[in-house]
Formats: sequence, structure tokens, C-alpha cells
Amino acid sequence: MRGRTRVIYNPVEEARPRHAHTDDRPVTFGFVGRLGADKGIVTLLRAFAAADIGDAQLVIAGRGAEATTIEAAAGADARIDYRGWVSGAEKAALFDEELDCLVVPSQWADPAPLVVNEARSRGLAVIGTTAGGIPAVVAPACEPLLVATDQVAALGGAAAGRGGARGGGRPAAPPRPRPSG
Repeated sequence: MRGRTRVIYNPVEEARPRHAHTDDRPVTFGFVGRLGADKGIVTLLRAFAAADIGDAQLVIAGRGAEATTIEAAAGADARIDYRGWVSGAEKAALFDEELDCLVVPSQWADPAPLVVNEARSRGLAVIGTTAGGIPAVVAPACEPLLVATDQVAALGGAAAGRGGARGGGRPAAPPRPRPSG
């Protein structure tokens, strides 16, 4: 069997063409998923509050144990928009029309979050942690998009580098991982 084993990543459709980000609206970051401490949502909130990202927006879609924390943060910061659970056409519109960059700040060894593939298939940039299989799914060649778990400053810096503080256009999508061997 040696030499016959290959890694096959989760399939990702080729990215659809995206509308270019225009300067008439702020860069919009998003979190889509279960709102649990292990998913890093509190770390994301702290990073977003501390980062130099101008008028950037943060859309949070999901449900879970940290929903009350998210609601309080959204009430205290007009740049945070908590949507609750989204699915189907509403989720597709969020990815296709609103978000410029998905943030996956997982604190646990998440093996391969499906939301990363959903974002990548739509040409969205993804900022993720180095936990579990996330680095392989985000894209091995995109180290600036990967930060260690629970690193508020690093997560905020990655967000600022994706267009928040510097203005600029829509963040570029990372390249797809290629199967080995």
C-alpha cells in the first residue's frame, strides 16, 4: 500500500465570479456557525473590538450557548449585526452578496469545517485558526490568513490586513489546496 495513499480534500467547486467590493460600503467580515466557546466566537468579538479596521462590519449568523453574549455585543456596537440562524437562500445571499471575508476562529481541533468550503466555493477570503484541519482546508499557502487559537491581537491583525484598516478592495480568495502525491 505504500505510495498508493493520497489525501483527497473535501471537494470545492470552482469559485463563482464575485462582484468587486466597492468603497461605498464597509468591508464586511462574517461568522457563520454554532455559537459555542469552542468555535472561538468570544475571541472574534474581542478581536473585532480591538482591531484597527475602521468602519468594517461583522455579521454573525448562528445559534448556540453564546447567543446572549452575541446579542449584548451587537447591542453595544452598531458595527455588529447578529442574524441568528440562517440557512438556504438566506445563507446563500449572505455569502454571495454581503460578506467579504469569513472568519473561522475555532479553538478546538476542528477537522474540516464545512463553512470554509462553502465560503471558498464562492470566492470569499477566509481567516482561520491553526486548530485541527483548518489550515489544510483554508489553504496551506496562505499563512497570513491563519492565526493561533485564542490570539486576539493576531486575529484582529489578520482582519485589518484583509482590507479593514487599509481600505482597498475585496480580499482575495486563497488558492485551493492541491491533493498530494
